[in-house]
Amino acid sequence: MSITKTNSVPIPANDPADRLFDVDIVSFTGHATFLDMLLKVKPVDIDKDFSRCFQVIDGVTYIARLKSDFDPSVINKMINYFQGDENKIQQAIDSIKGQTTTPGTVFNVIVEAVSCADNPIKAAELITPTLSLTANMGTTVHFGDIIVKEVGYAAPNANLPPGLKPEMTGRGYAGEPPARKLLDASDVYYLSEINQILRPGVTGDPHSFFAAIMDVLTQCKATNIGALNDQVRECVGDFLAVYFAEADRNAMSDLKQHAWQKDLFHATCLGSYVAGTGGDTSRFWAMGPSGRSGIGDTRTARQQLATQVCNAVAKINPTVFNALQGLIAGVIAASGGDLFQQLADYLNNPNYSASILANADKISDATTTFMVAVHDNASLIMNSGVPSNI
Repeated sequence: MSITKTNSVPIPANDPADRLFDVDIVSFTGHATFLDMLLKVKPVDIDKDFSRCFQVIDGVTYIARLKSDFDPSVINKMINYFQGDENKIQQAIDSIKGQTTTPGTVFNVIVEAVSCADNPIKAAELITPTLSLTANMGTTVHFGDIIVKEVGYAAPNANLPPGLKPEMTGRGYAGEPPARKLLDASDVYYLSEINQILRPGVTGDPHSFFAAIMDVLTQCKATNIGALNDQVRECVGDFLAVYFAEADRNAMSDLKQHAWQKDLFHATCLGSYVAGTGGDTSRFWAMGPSGRSGIGDTRTARQQLATQVCNAVAKINPTVFNALQGLIAGVIAASGGDLFQQLADYLNNPNYSASILANADKISDATTTFMVAVHDNASLIMNSGVPSNI
């Protein structure tokens, strides 16, 4: 995820300057799907945050808040661009302290201040969201024990320079304070997490993992997240942070483009099979022709494999397959038998929100049961002739 560069002039938010953009999904539990919650939060909090004014804090305070609030890997990535010297980051921030900016314009301020960095553009992309968050910008979304902080996503009317697309903006972090500090999980990092918790013979629990995700996606229910072990809970947190970010990008186009949250969900579901065979889910990540990378670049290959996996489950355990398929809209032929994709499409279509809410527990249970069946029968599916990976 990269952060926006924009030439727009800071515009004060309509809300009081000290208003915290804080959302607890408890208020949505049982009343909204994840998608509905996002669409309600986006214009009120996330979009307005893009142009909220703040003053750049001093370098000492910035470094201190980085160390207290963020995972060590966050500052370590930055230091790599400053010859391993965090004092250079501090000095760069001090050179712009007191300037008024916004999460949408601060990149331009920072990139000039970090000219000493090995790669000022990359360094500024890392500093931009964290500087905004340490100045109390961004939107915090509470999912039980997990918090997700989102900052820097372009509003519909954002003035972006030529060549910069809205979907290239924003960054999301997940944490479970005080144990797990804020971390911006990449696709590869997340894929390595699910590989760990879904492979055979480990402490990961596929049932609890998928149940936690599905409860949130179907009805904003996060009451069971606190009972997860640390490894699974952190993985759920990273899923929610990335899924939220990608769904926001999809919403920038009125849900017509950039549906990368569907790719994340699909890769997670397929991971129940690939990791279950002992395979490597990081292969779901790829570099695209444009030079950008992500899970979306393996979409076709994943869908082809997922279709074979789901068709195998339909033969091995038709009761489990039919129970899930019967709850979600659409004709199975439309997705070629790929129940993962059909479910991703269903969860991300606002026309189905009422149906999802009415059957939230059933959909969550049926999905969890299906994914566990995929995981537990992975060797049997593979032995039936289905490839072990894309």
